[in-house]
Amino acid sequence: HTSLHPSSLSDGDRWCYCKAQMIQRLESIGIMAFCEMLLSLLLMSGQAAFGFAPLARPVEHHFKKTSNVAHSSSALSMVRNIDLPECLVFYGMPDSFFDIENKDLFSLLQECRDTDTQVVVIPDTETGNGNGNNKLPLFEKSPVCIILHEPKSCAPNPQDLYEALNSITIQPRPFGGSAGFGAKDADPERVPLAARTVVFCQSLNQTRASRYCGMRVMCFQDNDFADAIIDEVDFYLEDIATPGSFWLNPPNPQDDEGNKVDIFDLIEFYNKQEEQGDNSHVEFPSSHIANDDMSDEELQRILADLDSMQ
Repeated sequence: HTSLHPSSLSDGDRWCYCKAQMIQRLESIGIMAFCEMLLSLLLMSGQAAFGFAPLARPVEHHFKKTSNVAHSSSALSMVRNIDLPECLVFYGMPDSFFDIENKDLFSLLQECRDTDTQVVVIPDTETGNGNGNNKLPLFEKSPVCIILHEPKSCAPNPQDLYEALNSITIQPRPFGGSAGFGAKDADPERVPLAARTVVFCQSLNQTRASRYCGMRVMCFQDNDFADAIIDEVDFYLEDIATPGSFWLNPPNPQDDEGNKVDIFDLIEFYNKQEEQGDNSHVEFPSSHIANDDMSDEELQRILADLDSMQ
C-alpha cells in the first residue's frame, strides 16, 4: 500500500500499520544490531545519570605489565569508584632496589607524578642494608620528588611510619568530575590517610609496623601478614588502589591476630623496649589492645535511657 497514509486509517488499523513498518525496519537492519544499539544507549544513559565507570581490571593477584610505557591514571583519578593511593612508602629497601634501570619502578614514579601521589623513602635500620643515600641516580632523575625520612626507631615500632606520613601535606583530589558533571570544591589540605598509603618493605617486622599504622603492605619477603608478596614492582598505580587488584576495602590498624590497636600505645611500648636495649619483636600486651566494646556501665546507662522513653 504505497499510497496509503496513516492519517486516513482508524486507530486499530494505524497500530497495525506502524507495527508492520517497525518489523520491516528491524528486518532491514538486523535484530542483533538493533539490540546492540539499544544496549549501548542504555549504558550511556546509566553512565550519564549516575557517573559510574567499571574497574579497569577484574580483581586478580598475579599479572604482568604488557609494556614498560608509562600508564597514566589521570582519567581514573576523576572517577570516584576507586581511591588511588595518596602516598607510597619504600620502607627499608636496599640501595640496589633504586637502580636507575628499574623501569617498572620508574614507570610507577611517573604515575605518582601524574596523580600527585607522595613518595617517601625510609632507610633500613633493621638489617643495615641501604643507607638512604639521596644521591643515588634514581633519586636525582626521579620524575617525582622523593621525600627522605631519617629513621629514629627500629621495626616493628611504627613511629617512623607515623611521623613520616604526618610530615607530609597533600591537596586531596576533588570529588566528582566524571561524565560531564562538575567537581565540588577541593577539600582543605591535610596529611595523607594511612588507609590510602601503601608500604613496600622486605621484612616481617616492617610488615608488622605497617599493619600497626593501618597501611597496606607489599612485602618482598614471604610472610602471613602482608597484603601481597611480590618479587618486583610490575603493576600500575590503579592496581594498588582501593578497591584494586590486591584488595577491596581500606585497612584498619591491627596486630598479628587481627585485633584493633592504638598506635600511640604501641609507639610508647616499643620505645621503652628500645631504651632497654631490646630491639626484637615483643608480643604486644593484650591489655593495651584497643577495645571498641561497651562496658557494663555504659550498657546499663543506655538501657536506663530506653526505659525512661517507654
